Amino acid sequence: MSGLEIAMAGVGAAGTLLGGYGEYRSSMDSAAAIDASRPYDIINATNRATGLKYAADTALASSQRQAQSRAQDKNLALSRSRAVAAAGGGGTSDTTVINQEALIERQGEFYKALEMFGGLEEYNQRDYESQNALLEGVNTYNAKGVAASRARSAARMQAVGTLLQAGGSSLDKYGKAKYRKRRLPGDPDYQD
Repeated sequence: MSGLEIAMAGVGAAGTLLGGYGEYRSSMDSAAAIDASRPYDIINATNRATGLKYAADTALASSQRQAQSRAQDKNLALSRSRAVAAAGGGGTSDTTVINQEALIERQGEFYKALEMFGGLEEYNQRDYESQNALLEGVNTYNAKGVAASRARSAARMQAVGTLLQAGGSSLDKYGKAKYRKRRLPGDPDYQD
């Protein structure tokens, strides 16, 4: 092998090493970028969950205020019923007045319970969404961790593969010259 061939082999090996290192660095940088974004998934999920939890608490508080308003409406209707009965000359012990008040009482309690039920339903839904938002953030965080780990493994494998491929190519190219069958004068394929 001549000096030029040896120099070319060295240049080829250096190029292969640099190319392999470049691929390795690029993949490792990608993995680092994935890792860098992971905490933001948790932060965003926490912010979203906090907003949903606030909406749940607001819905529950609103339903409590509505239920309280329904109770006040019921008490006002009862008071009005008693005033109308008294103005008409009837007493509070009159059967019609008692039945009317019982109906007002039942309807008032029903509407109060209906408001609370609606608020609790909305609260439970928002609370469920809040918990799911946190789980989604954790799942995304974990999935990106797996993706970053796989990117690092792929970078290592790709770098090793590049080096092995270049080494094999060099052996194939320059090894043939060294291990060619020597021809002796008198052989039919002998050339000077």
